[in-house]
Amino acid sequence: MKKTRSILMRVLLAVLLLTGCGAIKFDTTTVFGKTTIKVNNAEDGATGESGAIIINKNQTMKIESALDSGSLEIAFCDAVDVSIDDEDETYEAGEIITTVTVGPDETVEVPLSAGIYIMQYTAVGTTNGTITAAVN
Repeated sequence: MKKTRSILMRVLLAVLLLTGCGAIKFDTTTVFGKTTIKVNNAEDGATGESGAIIINKNQTMKIESALDSGSLEIAFCDAVDVSIDDEDETYEAGEIITTVTVGPDETVEVPLSAGIYIMQYTAVGTTNGTITAAVN
């Protein structure tokens, strides 16, 4: 048992060392219909993804940028339910519905049909700052 644990710990350490060479580029949180994406000097082409976001009838997504540099291309994808049971809702990004690009100090309203979405985003140029996306 000790040998197995030792091997697993070594493998885990190796994986952490290999993947830990770069800093976290995106820190994404979603609370009560508001998603905040903190971008930490993401290089051109770096990507990230939000969790599931629910849009009800007559609601839109308002995106406000406080980026210092670069821009973020945001794709709104259908969220596909891949849950195994009712207790654990798990979603994956499906078809892209619409895409917007947000630069420093821009505000964009995105009209979306009622549904569940996932935002996939890509840095355009070296990007730094914060994006806030709120359901209105």
